[in-house]
Amino acid sequence: MSSGDGEGGHPRSRANTPAAAREAEVRDVEVHDIEVHEIQVREAEDESVIERRAIARVSLEPPRLALEVARDDELDPVLDALRPDLGPPDLGAPDLEAPAPATRSTFRAAVRPESASAPKPRRRDDPTTAIVRTARASSPPAIVPEEPPDRLAQLASEIARSGPDHLAALGPRALREGLPLLPRIAREFPGLLWLDLAHLRPRTRADQISAACAVLAAFGTASGPHLAALLAPGHAWHVRVCAARVAAQAPSAELVEPLVRALADDDATIADFAALALCAHQGQPALAAMLGRLRVALVDRSAPPFWRRTAARTFGRMREAASVPLLVEALADAEPIATAARDALRILTARDHGAYRLPWRFWWRAQRTRGRAAWLLEALDQDSPALRSRAFQELVLLTGDDLGRRHATVAREDAPALRAAYEPMLAAARAAR
Repeated sequence: MSSGDGEGGHPRSRANTPAAAREAEVRDVEVHDIEVHEIQVREAEDESVIERRAIARVSLEPPRLALEVARDDELDPVLDALRPDLGPPDLGAPDLEAPAPATRSTFRAAVRPESASAPKPRRRDDPTTAIVRTARASSPPAIVPEEPPDRLAQLASEIARSGPDHLAALGPRALREGLPLLPRIAREFPGLLWLDLAHLRPRTRADQISAACAVLAAFGTASGPHLAALLAPGHAWHVRVCAARVAAQAPSAELVEPLVRALADDDATIADFAALALCAHQGQPALAAMLGRLRVALVDRSAPPFWRRTAARTFGRMREAASVPLLVEALADAEPIATAARDALRILTARDHGAYRLPWRFWWRAQRTRGRAAWLLEALDQDSPALRSRAFQELVLLTGDDLGRRHATVAREDAPALRAAYEPMLAAARAAR
């Protein structure tokens, strides 16, 4: 009997023919593997029998050998992540198309592993690998050394935190360092305060306020630019008060304009200490020119009211006795110039003759030949306690001696004793001039 290759064969034989087997193998092809069968044809009595037996299985997965080779070659997966444009290495995956029609010889060849050629992995030539290897092999960068500490800044900080007991040692050290220390002292100004500024007295020295104040006062005129910056309205109240007090002991041409501006400050303490500091600048040409402009502004009714009021305040706080007739005439002006002129007259004379010009004119005609010291001594004996206290405070400013009195209240019966104590001091001051 024939082998069953014809079209009219038995249906069972048709299913077991080699062609049908090949078609079934092609349909069974998957991505993962191929199963190899051995087919035998055996002749029976009345029919041909085809027997099929699986003899091998070929895997189509990418060979693991390529991955091991890639690992041995130090293909770092981190580099693949950092360089996505290069893509993964080509491991030579096999073609997954349907195989050609199989014959007995091809089946036998697929069984022999030595004849199957595994795809060779292709190593990717990545220039980044060599760069990274070189960077890894190099030594770590040297530690950047810290900058040496600023010796002047440390000294300024020590001065700002020191108390009165350390001033004797720190003062000479600061003077030896010279001018480069001044900007650092200004940044720490005024430092640790040794007293309550609310009770600051006009005759309080800089070395009684803080160590930073004492050092700036010791540098004298060289501290002028730094004190001028500290007097600006942008600084805190205690900074400006201390700067005005130090400016009285370190007169400088740079301080005249900032101090005059401080006279117009709304805070009376700052304005008063600025006026006292200006009194120490009497020999400065800049101050003389400024006072001349203020006199013109006070008598010029067309001048801005702000400057006219500032002029009246300045003459009173600077204790300018020669400005009394100008202030008397300013009483006829509108507010707030008239009020500023009256306040200045009370400071200068320790008296109050009212808001009208006539009483003040009579007083001025009688007292203009006498000095301001005589006005104050006579003002100790008047009815108003406030004006008696004002006269005593002005005498303290003139002489620098409060006679050991710890309160500003002055009784009327104390006037003879106070006059007897202050007259010799005032005479000595006049002789010294």
